[in-house]
Amino acid sequence: MRHNGLDILRAIAIVGIVVCHICLQLGYEPMGRVTGFLFVQIFLFMSAYLFGLNGGGGGKEKCLGFVMKRGKKISATYYPFLAISITVLLLTHNEVTVKNVITHITYTNYFLKDSICGISFGHLWYLSMMMLCYVGTGMLKNARQWMHRCLSGYGMIAVLVLGILAGKMLQELGTSSRIVFLFVSYLLVYKHADVIRRFAMRQKGKMVWGVFAVCNIVCFGLFFVPGFYYMLMIRDSVIIVTALAWLCVFLRMPETTDYGKTVRYVSAVSFEIYLVHHPIIFGQFSLIGKFGLGTAIEIAIAVTLTMVLAAMLNGVGKRIRK
Repeated sequence: MRHNGLDILRAIAIVGIVVCHICLQLGYEPMGRVTGFLFVQIFLFMSAYLFGLNGGGGGKEKCLGFVMKRGKKISATYYPFLAISITVLLLTHNEVTVKNVITHITYTNYFLKDSICGISFGHLWYLSMMMLCYVGTGMLKNARQWMHRCLSGYGMIAVLVLGILAGKMLQELGTSSRIVFLFVSYLLVYKHADVIRRFAMRQKGKMVWGVFAVCNIVCFGLFFVPGFYYMLMIRDSVIIVTALAWLCVFLRMPETTDYGKTVRYVSAVSFEIYLVHHPIIFGQFSLIGKFGLGTAIEIAIAVTLTMVLAAMLNGVGKRIRK
């Protein structure tokens, strides 16, 4: 399902994630953290929203069929990226374990706290999270009525409270509490996609933009408070509200909005950009700081290489899907 406003938001979000990792590589921790948390959340919400419109697209499609269909689509791009990355790493004498391969192929790497070569491929946690969200969405599509009620009205409040408690429990066990926050918020946006659309369209423009401005001022401001991004429950709640504000603003954009070929292209290859940019920009293999050419030139080289590789990976994915 196409929506011009969401195409623009998708392009902005992937640029924001690239900026996040450039900032982190250069040591600008607060700006890197806030852009990373926020724009990843926006990506998740766009996915949940588009699935949630008109009953989730596919009606009573079986859970396994839904998950397999989505899994095949992202795997057609993700698996070639994974295979090429592992091959290059092995040829350059970097360590890749059997566990690395198995957890990444099965999309369990985030939950088992496993990453290839440390932070250089740490961004692949997002693939694990997306697959979990697909499983939850598939189950909800076929759930009984009482389960749907749990995500509405007072039931929604109960789910949020239970989610906070579950997140706290995971935190105590040394596992990321974000798993619960991301999963529950994804399902809530999926379930209430029509409500979000109507809310965004019915409000006065000044009110929507005012809320958007306040949310972003608070969000970006708090991340510059020392240690805020380690206050997990508060941080994730602020991120969720701000991401919803972004979604509402861009849902209001008319379909006649002319956003140009460049934005359209960046939006179309945003998934491929996400996959290839991280090791090139952030971590031990980053091109930024490698050559002594100056930060601006090295960033330009890294971004250019990212776009070239993303275009190539996009072509590979299209051929495999055909």
